Amino acid sequence: MFKLCELTEGHPLYYSGTWLIERTDLLPKFRISLDKFKSWLLMMENEYSPLPYHNRIHAADVLQAFNFAAFNGQWANKFTPIEKLSALIAAVGHDIHHTGLSNQFLVKSRNPMAIMYSDSSVNEFHHSAHMFSTTLASEYNIFADLTTEEYEEVRRIAIKLIIATDMGKHFEILTKFKTKMQDKHFSNLESQENRLMVLEIALKCGDLNNPSKPQEVSFQWSMCVMEEFYRQGDKERELGLPVSNFMDRKFPNVAKCQVGFIDLLVAPLFNTWISFNHDDLSNTIMKHNITYNKIFWQQVAIANQQENESKLRKESLVAKSLSSMVSSIAVNKPAKVPDVPRLPEIYVLQSSDQRLPADDRPERTFSY
Repeated sequence: MFKLCELTEGHPLYYSGTWLIERTDLLPKFRISLDKFKSWLLMMENEYSPLPYHNRIHAADVLQAFNFAAFNGQWANKFTPIEKLSALIAAVGHDIHHTGLSNQFLVKSRNPMAIMYSDSSVNEFHHSAHMFSTTLASEYNIFADLTTEEYEEVRRIAIKLIIATDMGKHFEILTKFKTKMQDKHFSNLESQENRLMVLEIALKCGDLNNPSKPQEVSFQWSMCVMEEFYRQGDKERELGLPVSNFMDRKFPNVAKCQVGFIDLLVAPLFNTWISFNHDDLSNTIMKHNITYNKIFWQQVAIANQQENESKLRKESLVAKSLSSMVSSIAVNKPAKVPDVPRLPEIYVLQSSDQRLPADDRPERTFSY
């Protein structure tokens, strides 16, 4: 997706969205012209904030990954046209106008958005509201020719899917899906409740898909998200708030953050999806990439730990040398206490930035 952004001169969402929608019959079904939809895509793309991570490239990446997961497998024909249209719209706008700040930060800092949405799924409600309000107020209103019933259905489904991307609801949604899977009739997807649950999980997989990509691409995404984390940490320090875990650029620990991300969130989610989805080829590729990326970050974490241990040993030797010097002075002091000798200055080793050395960084190759 980084390469697509480069090739399209900064319009990955516009081109990927156009490519996907042209391969469906959704627009004629809902009386939406292709030109209007393309203009709407461009407008949505321009509403994405220029952040390191939650930007238009991420939006295009999630749209592509979600479409592949939900609508290119055995379940593609289970969804109704209005469910498909609503889901694609949700994927396009799922992080629109992002602040680059977590829900927890917005609540703790008493941000006006948190006040407006009563501390509940603050970013996600904002994304939904901004997408709909911007669309309805524009000349590119893709909802203009929908019936009242169609519009209300699209809005209900799109909001439901966007809210499902709130990481505060992650375990609740995943647990509910796993419970549903135990019902042997669940995979028939006969009820809309079950179909929307599958779309929620597919969108979550798209949203958290970075470790499922080849290592060089996944690494780029990791660096993007860490920089956005550090910017939040800078704001927290500036406001006198406790700096959140892994968001302090003064004490970086990218490897530990990424291993934890995979272990706690990505692996359980994708294992569940893989057990539901029977696309052997894509399942194999995802499992391989997630496993490889975890091993990569584990190796980086080990290298960082060894480097830190080496520095601690050096600091310990300096401290012991100083202690021995002080003890010698105390034991051999004469009856008349002389002036206190001037001790040599001690060089205190500083903690280094625990990023990969430049020579060890993966080559900046791009892949779509």
